[in-house]
Amino acid sequence: MTDPREILAAKVNELKEQFLAQLPVFLLEIDSAWSGGCGRIDAQDHLQAAYRLLHRLSGSGGTLGLPEVSTAARAAELKVRGLIEQERAPDATERAAIASDLLVLRRVVAGMRGGEQPEPAQASETALAPKPAGGRRKRVLVVEDIAEQRDILIAALSSAGWDVSAASDGLDGIRAAFSDRPDLVISDVMMPGLSGYHLCRFLKSSPQHARTPIILLTALEEQLDRFWGGRCGADRFRAKSEGFGKLLADARTLLEAPAPAPEAGVSLSLARGLVGEQVAVLMDQLLRESTLRAEIAGLGRHAEQLPGFLDAALGLLGQLFSVDAVAISMQFDAACTAAAAGESETERERISCELHAALGEQAAAPIAKRIDWLSQAAGAQPAEALGDAMTARLGSPPTVLGSLGAWRRCGRPAFTAAEARLFAQFAEQLSDIAAVAWSNEAITRKNRELLELHAMKDRLSELLVHDVKNAAWSVALTIDLLAANPSSSESLRRVLGRAQQGCKLLMDMVVNLLDIAKMEEAAVTLRPGPIDLAGLAREIVSLNRDVAAKRGLELAVGELPAAYGDADFVRRVLSNLVANAVKHTARGRVAIDSEPARQAGAAAHQLVVSVRDTGDGIPATLQERLFHKFTQSEERRPGADQAEGLPVDRGLGLYFCRLAIEAHGGRIWVESVPGAGSAFRFTVPVDEASFRLLQQERARAAVA
Repeated sequence: MTDPREILAAKVNELKEQFLAQLPVFLLEIDSAWSGGCGRIDAQDHLQAAYRLLHRLSGSGGTLGLPEVSTAARAAELKVRGLIEQERAPDATERAAIASDLLVLRRVVAGMRGGEQPEPAQASETALAPKPAGGRRKRVLVVEDIAEQRDILIAALSSAGWDVSAASDGLDGIRAAFSDRPDLVISDVMMPGLSGYHLCRFLKSSPQHARTPIILLTALEEQLDRFWGGRCGADRFRAKSEGFGKLLADARTLLEAPAPAPEAGVSLSLARGLVGEQVAVLMDQLLRESTLRAEIAGLGRHAEQLPGFLDAALGLLGQLFSVDAVAISMQFDAACTAAAAGESETERERISCELHAALGEQAAAPIAKRIDWLSQAAGAQPAEALGDAMTARLGSPPTVLGSLGAWRRCGRPAFTAAEARLFAQFAEQLSDIAAVAWSNEAITRKNRELLELHAMKDRLSELLVHDVKNAAWSVALTIDLLAANPSSSESLRRVLGRAQQGCKLLMDMVVNLLDIAKMEEAAVTLRPGPIDLAGLAREIVSLNRDVAAKRGLELAVGELPAAYGDADFVRRVLSNLVANAVKHTARGRVAIDSEPARQAGAAAHQLVVSVRDTGDGIPATLQERLFHKFTQSEERRPGADQAEGLPVDRGLGLYFCRLAIEAHGGRIWVESVPGAGSAFRFTVPVDEASFRLLQQERARAAVA
């Protein structure tokens, strides 16, 4: 028997017979371990033992061509694995489910022993790799903790013409990888101690084996296992149940790829203790990387404000590295500043140059610089000249946000390559949060600019309004003098009367603007007192009677009891509402009336005053924003022009009404149905006690 495939088939059959002979012993050991894992204090130890035995059966069953054994064992294996990961004993339902799986496994084994023997393995039709005519044969390292699986993998790979070495656990696998320098590593995943994931991550993280191909081989076919296999750097991930064909094909593909050049000065013989030291070094490196990620992620809570973020980032940078000075520059301020007590101007300029160089030509005028000095001796101030430096960019071209720098004094050891790599990682990971802080700062500054422009506009408007008010007073005084002259003709008096009306409208608009500005800043002072609502209503009706008569409108005043508040503000509110009603009503009537406010449990008593009209109504879309600043109706009402003595609507009247009523602690709203008229309503306190209660509630709401 010289055919390698026949030799492999014979080896598989031999191992299969040995495995079948051991199955009853395995079942007894599984039963013993499982019974000990159900509720005992040391349940986890027994569950671990049961899991290892089930894992052996599921893996070896798949490798040796016993799919029934593999499937039955794997069903129980996955359930026990879940208990181990959760570190708990099984409950009654889980005990029943796993007992059922073990019963199925026993029946499968009993069936094989009772005559249902599996078919003997035949010579594989998989093409084997031709043995090279000369030169070094490819070397494959097998890392497998289960003996029969290790033996059959050695036989399969050897029959393919490759030199095969083996290790029984992850730590020995790492040692063998450094001593044997294999061209390919095939490793089981689930092993005691270091798993296949750990081995793969360690080898891929070392310069010597970063490009050595690795195949992870496991009895598990869960998507999660494949995910972690890819994340730890494995080149292939194969389930043992897939047979040798795909495994040998993967191995051939990876071995035929160009071999990586060997690293110079690499020791080819490592003791197990030295491998343990290297594993510890790798674990330290991974710990540093994970800690760095976690600490930088913690800076996110400072990203709302750029100064706080820069201070926190500098503090973290100073903790991570043994440095004498650290600096962060971000492109926001025009000048380069250095906060360094006791330092010379020359050294500050030197740091500025370092930061300019780190940013490149794009930072001809770097903007935001923060420099924080750290001294190794508590309380000492840096005095000597700075020596070795590390610099890195924040962001990447074309979006460079700033730069990062760290310095040591002259005479101190230079930064190592490991420190430089960690510094680069720090800058790379910091860039994402720096971008958020930069964006927040940009938004904050833009908002500040807009607020300043808005405040400047308000100041200019206020000055303009005051100037217009003074000019309007002068014009009104001149018109009054002319109208009072007994020699003025009747036609001149009519013209002067219209001029007086125009001046009054202008003065009302000016006063409204001034009061609106004060109320927006909560600087208005009310002059509260009793209000004769009936008298105010009659006065306003009298002022609007001529215009209403020309339009054929009836003006009516209903029952209006006394109220309490600023009489002038309430008068102007009523005047605005009545004037609007007259302007937008073509026929019918405008009425002023009132009713008590219905507020269950309210301590303050209020009155609801209404101004009703029979006009065309207000569209629902306009009602929602009617009391906002500069809101105007999009439709012209019949006769709504200045020629008939009607005021021109500038979108400030109802806004003033809202502010004035809210200053009293009340509210204003409109009820309108298109085609059926409108009713504008507002509330005012009925007495002094109610007024004071409303003012107190308003003050509490402002504080909250």
